[in-house]
Amino acid sequence: MSEGSTFVQRLLRARTLHFVLGGLLLFLLQTGLMPRPPVEPVDITPEAQARLRAGWVAATGREPSAEEFAAELRRERDDEILFREALAAGLHQRDAVVRQRLIMNMRFLEPDSRADDDALVLRSESMDMHRNDLVVRRRLVQLMEFALSEIPPDDAISDAQARAMYESRREEWRLPARWRIRHVYFSAERRPDAAAQAVAAAEALNTAAKADPGAMGDPFLGGQSLPLLTANQLEGQFGSGFPEAMAVCRPSVWCAPVASGFGQHAVLIEEYTPERMPAQDEPGVRARIASDIRQQRAADRLQEELRALRLKYGVVSP
Repeated sequence: MSEGSTFVQRLLRARTLHFVLGGLLLFLLQTGLMPRPPVEPVDITPEAQARLRAGWVAATGREPSAEEFAAELRRERDDEILFREALAAGLHQRDAVVRQRLIMNMRFLEPDSRADDDALVLRSESMDMHRNDLVVRRRLVQLMEFALSEIPPDDAISDAQARAMYESRREEWRLPARWRIRHVYFSAERRPDAAAQAVAAAEALNTAAKADPGAMGDPFLGGQSLPLLTANQLEGQFGSGFPEAMAVCRPSVWCAPVASGFGQHAVLIEEYTPERMPAQDEPGVRARIASDIRQQRAADRLQEELRALRLKYGVVSP
């Protein structure tokens, strides 16, 4: 055998070996059997912790407890992890909101620049603006949360799961009583005899067919006619104790005096719906149960993904 043919055979064997080794390397990478390059661990520096503590004090007026500060540190670590994952996935290059934010920043920094939007985005990335802008960071963290918590739209909800959700939160489904009222207001500041005038107005409105409530009393910020409101909403309009004061009134009959935090009123209950517990199969309840179950599944999925990512980035705390 000639020296030339021996060289060719060696070359072919080498190429075959390279092909086999390349395939093995690809297999190991795809299956995760070969370790990937290490990632930089996530660690909150003392300076960053000091900023977190100062931000808490500025927002609440007090120092955080140990548990509260530990929760703040967890949130900060998770946000950093999600931010890094978003950058690794290239979300900053595909999201229109991030793009517009970067363009706006660059137009502000370089008002005389004639560069087009694409050039400005590239320049902003060369300046690491996508890493340092707080709005961009928050947006990317949010996008990553959405991506990790995504639930398939056809994810089925069984009857047993729906029933369990309904029973576990029964009091949340309870619909409070509501009143739709009309009233005539008499200011306690303007009228020493406000209660007597409210009684006279109610008598006139009950007996005179042409009596006009709009021509009586004083202006009221919320108006004379109010939609269906709960007791809490009525208190928001009239002050504490108004629903209780209105308890003596009968539907479709003007009654007075009804005291509020502002004065006295003649009140007409135009509609009343009592408190009730809606059934599970009512459309509104059924839709809310399905929405709540999907939200819980999304939250659980996000936490599951975060647990894996924490290990990836060397975070051992829960």
